[in-house]
Amino acid sequence: MIKGKAGIAAITCGMYLLVNIANATETKGMYVGLGVSRINVELSVDNLGSVDISNNMLGILLGYQFNDYFSVEARGYSNLSDEDIGGVNVEVDHQFNALIRGGYLIAQYFKPYVLFGYGTSKLSVSGLSESDEDIVYGLGLSVNDGRPLHLEVEWQKSYDNKFDGYGLEADSFQANLVYYF
Repeated sequence: MIKGKAGIAAITCGMYLLVNIANATETKGMYVGLGVSRINVELSVDNLGSVDISNNMLGILLGYQFNDYFSVEARGYSNLSDEDIGGVNVEVDHQFNALIRGGYLIAQYFKPYVLFGYGTSKLSVSGLSESDEDIVYGLGLSVNDGRPLHLEVEWQKSYDNKFDGYGLEADSFQANLVYYF
């Protein structure tokens, strides 16, 4: 099981090494990827404080690159770990996103991008679960040397709701290995 930021960093380094064994190809059209994510959820209650929950997730993504600047993609992530808080099991079961992505190549190997879309997440606490939807947005960087395999690192805001003295926020850091057909 992957534990914490060190595990995510190790997987990211391994993914980067795999980039060097792919064949050259164009990066427009369909693409598919595998990603790891560290999602951090903060639940806050006015006058009582907040609780932080962190889970590791594994996901797949499928997208279409229209031109050098824009693409659309669908992503699905599933839980790899859970957390116990005071004997209560808490986990983010899954997350699904539909995203529009815009980016611009600023150097030969680097393409920063922004993400915007819609997502749904399911959170479980000791067997009781709740699903909810929200706007998803984020920033990322794609690293590539002209081959069809890209390494992407990104940050996403997956959930941000505040209501009647309660707040729930979810952020994630992700590393994706993406193959363009």
